[in-house]
Amino acid sequence: VRVADPDAACRALSHPRVQFFRILACATWDAAGCTIYAPAPKSERDFATLGHELLHCFEGRWHDDYGNVIK
Repeated sequence: VRVADPDAACRALSHPRVQFFRILACATWDAAGCTIYAPAPKSERDFATLGHELLHCFEGRWHDDYGNVIK
């Protein structure tokens, strides 16, 4: 889903919590499948972010809210 403000869109989808950084994109998944919320890609960083979220679609939640890998 293309969104103009991924930070606002992703915060609205997640549980309310304090964020110390701006959310660049997010992925949600349920029985119907995976949905990525991100802006239209305009740079290499945007494509890397999109790839990161796509990996969540395949691997699920593999890091915590701070970016640490969940073991």
